[in-house]
Amino acid sequence: MLAEERLNELYRTLRSHGSLTVDQAAADFGVSPDTIRRDFNRLARDPAVRRTHGGIILETHDRDSTLEERRTRASSEKRAIAAAAATLVNDHETIVVDAGSTTALMVDRITARNVTVITYSVEIAALAIRRENLQVYIAGGAVRRSTAAAVGEDTIRTIGSLQASRGFIGANGMSIRDGLMTPNYHEASVKRALLAISRENVLLADSTKCERRSLVRFADLAQIDLMITDDGLPGGFLAEAQEIVREVLLVS
Repeated sequence: MLAEERLNELYRTLRSHGSLTVDQAAADFGVSPDTIRRDFNRLARDPAVRRTHGGIILETHDRDSTLEERRTRASSEKRAIAAAAATLVNDHETIVVDAGSTTALMVDRITARNVTVITYSVEIAALAIRRENLQVYIAGGAVRRSTAAAVGEDTIRTIGSLQASRGFIGANGMSIRDGLMTPNYHEASVKRALLAISRENVLLADSTKCERRSLVRFADLAQIDLMITDDGLPGGFLAEAQEIVREVLLVS
């Protein structure tokens, strides 16, 4: 088993049981305790994971919320970010849309005509297909139950064969030093593929994501052409981001 696969399995087990010990994980995965300690240190980058003597604990292990649940309780900031992003889409444009609640809200607000939407999110595809002005191309693969997002080599290969004028990206956390982050290794790989096929990359991230850590880093901020966020972003972070990202758009 590759290191990234082992980390993903460890995280899945942690979510199921709420805690893991070094000795038990080492026995389960057939690796040394030192290897597991290093894995646990990486998992502990997630703010929900706490390192303990001899193990790790998931401080909260609520089930993953569905996209519909996240859209229903979306903040006014997310809605404003989504509305601003939707205005960027032009008639006859091909865009690629990341899985996430803010990107889903954006798709609901696109008014441009004859737009092709490429996505790996089953739920975003279902939203888009109901819109007469949108054509939908879904990159299939093994679908994660918690996020309804397709992942794996088939998904990555399909996305890599396509091109888009603009990519709309979400993140669970963002940091000047560590870039953009997400909890799942498989979805991180798909996000990297998505960034690679877009001529312009647009990050949709509300200010609560600022300096929030998550398990997997999938991009540098320098890979983002436009960041759309809200005016709650801390001034110090904003000043540094404006030095890295080509353009930062604040909404309120």
